[in-house]
Amino acid sequence: MAVTEGTAYDVNVSSGRELLQFGNVDAKFYGFDMNWAYRWDSSWSLRGVVNYVRGKRRGVSDNLYRIVPANTLYALDYDTETWGASFENHLFSKQDAVSAENNEQRTKGYGTINFSCYVLVAEAVRLTAGIDNLLDKKYQGHLMGYNRAINDDIAIDERLPGKGRSLYAQVRWVF
Repeated sequence: MAVTEGTAYDVNVSSGRELLQFGNVDAKFYGFDMNWAYRWDSSWSLRGVVNYVRGKRRGVSDNLYRIVPANTLYALDYDTETWGASFENHLFSKQDAVSAENNEQRTKGYGTINFSCYVLVAEAVRLTAGIDNLLDKKYQGHLMGYNRAINDDIAIDERLPGKGRSLYAQVRWVF
């Protein structure tokens, strides 16, 4: 049984770890986000995003829990008035600035490749289809969380796997 601000909760912690409760702590964040784009003719362009954030607790020598590692996305786009396509590469660095107090595990870096295309079927209707994680890369992202349930596929306290190859379709109707 756990008690949080006077409320009792029945909990089962099969991993033996202490329960975590979200709360405000004195902390310092710093980092940057940068977006960029370059169009070299009417159809072809490159674009990207770079971001980095660092979080440290104040008053305690520890890193903040669940901080995304430095990452970048860059894309090659082809656009016309009636159709277009995009290849994206999303890269994440390793994360080793982890919270010791929360027994947070380090994660390895990884990257995924995504593809999407669209076609305008009418002036106000656009169909888009895409494939995320085109190469079906196996990875464990830093913000994926940990398995807390007893099952045969993933060990308790092992980081949950990232999303495998996935397909999507979208219809956009502007009126």
